[in-house]
Amino acid sequence: MKTEDRQLTIYEKWELESEDGMGFSDSLEFRFIAPADNKEMYALQWGCTQAHAEILVNGQNLAEMITRIENKIPEDDQVNMSQSDYGHMDAETLCRYLSGEITDDEGIPVLCCRDCGDEDCDSLRCSIREDGPYVICDRFKKKSGEAIKKGLSFRFYKEEYEKQLKLLKEASMEVPEDFRLTEWKSSDTDDSLCADATCFSATYRQGALVIGGQDFDREPNPITGDLDYEYFYSFDSENTLKLRNLLTADGSGFQDALRSIIASESPVAALREICEKQGIGYEYFSA
Repeated sequence: MKTEDRQLTIYEKWELESEDGMGFSDSLEFRFIAPADNKEMYALQWGCTQAHAEILVNGQNLAEMITRIENKIPEDDQVNMSQSDYGHMDAETLCRYLSGEITDDEGIPVLCCRDCGDEDCDSLRCSIREDGPYVICDRFKKKSGEAIKKGLSFRFYKEEYEKQLKLLKEASMEVPEDFRLTEWKSSDTDDSLCADATCFSATYRQGALVIGGQDFDREPNPITGDLDYEYFYSFDSENTLKLRNLLTADGSGFQDALRSIIASESPVAALREICEKQGIGYEYFSA
C-alpha cells in the first residue's frame, strides 16, 4: 500500500521533508482541565482555579507526545505523566502567546514547568509563523535551548487555527467567585419523589459545581423511614468548565443560567439532557 493511500501516523508526518509542497495539515484543538486533577505539582501545592488548557494535535496530547519523545517511550506504551517536565498553561496566557499578543525572543511557550507552573522556567517553546494559508509550528525546544526533535513540526490551516484560538479565548474568562443558589418547589414537580416540597441547589466552589435536590415528605418513607431524601450531581473542574462555557455561550451569566435550570419545571431532567447531549460528565450520589 502506498503511503499516500493510507492515513499517516504522526511519526511518519514528522519525517516528511518540509519542501514537499504542503501535502497535509494537522488538526488542533484545546481541552480544558484542572491542573490539580492532572496531579501537576504547582496546582497541588498552591491551589489553582483558573482554566488551564491541554493542546491536542491530531487528537494527541502535546505534553504526552513530547514526554514520549524525550523518554524514548514506544508508541504503543502508555505515557506516565509523572515522567514529564511539563505542565499545562492557563488558557488566557496560552491564548495570548499563540495569538501573538505576547512575543518572546526565546520562542513561544506552549507548556509550562510542571513543578512551578511558570512558562519562564522549564517550559516547552516553539516557533509559530504564517506560510500562505497555513500556520507552521516548529523548532520545538526547552527554555534552556535544548532541541526536542529535529524536524518536529505541525502545519495547521490558518482559518482553523484562528477558530480554535477564538474558542480558547472565550473559555479563558475568569473563574467566577464561589456561590450557592437555592430554589424551593411544591410537590407537583416531576423531579420530586412523592414529596410535599423539594429544595434544589447549585453550589459552586473553587471551580467545581454540585447541583443537588432534597425532597421532604410529611410521612416517613416506607423503605428508609426517613422524612427526606437527598441526591447530588457532582461535576469535577473540567466538566464544570465545559458546562459553564456551554451555558454562557449566549452571553448569559453563569449564575443566571444555573438559576434558570433549577427554577425550571424539571431541573434534573433538564440537567441530564444537557449533559448527555454535550458529553459532560458528572458523578451521581444520594443520601
